[in-house]
Amino acid sequence: MPDPASDVHSPWTSVSVASNSLAHTTEWGELTAYPWCDARLWLPVSPVLIGHVLIGLRRIFPASLLQPVILAYYALCCLHGVVALAYSTCLTFAGAWFPDLYGGGCLRTTYRTAFRGEMPNNVNDVDQDALYIIVAPL
Repeated sequence: MPDPASDVHSPWTSVSVASNSLAHTTEWGELTAYPWCDARLWLPVSPVLIGHVLIGLRRIFPASLLQPVILAYYALCCLHGVVALAYSTCLTFAGAWFPDLYGGGCLRTTYRTAFRGEMPNNVNDVDQDALYIIVAPL
């Protein structure tokens, strides 16, 4: 029976099983050793992980069966890129509205103090370290 992955010609699938296993073990070791659950790590890494899963699935299922899944994956990656670019552009041109648009709001009071000069109701709401970094002279 022919290998379903025999038509796959990419650097990821042409390496030996031993080196591929070593690469996966190293990658997972680095990810599990990462001490924080931070979206700045997982958002860029997740497409790579999904790509590895799809490469593994191409070895199990015929390529014609996985083609719609792979196209959906490409479309989703492109959509995420466009959304990220739009959000970044919106933040770039936000001006005084930056504190209201950026992030989850944990430093919103600090951003309002730095960018708008607003005085907070509670001075303890302002993160002094972050404020120093934002307004520090170059």
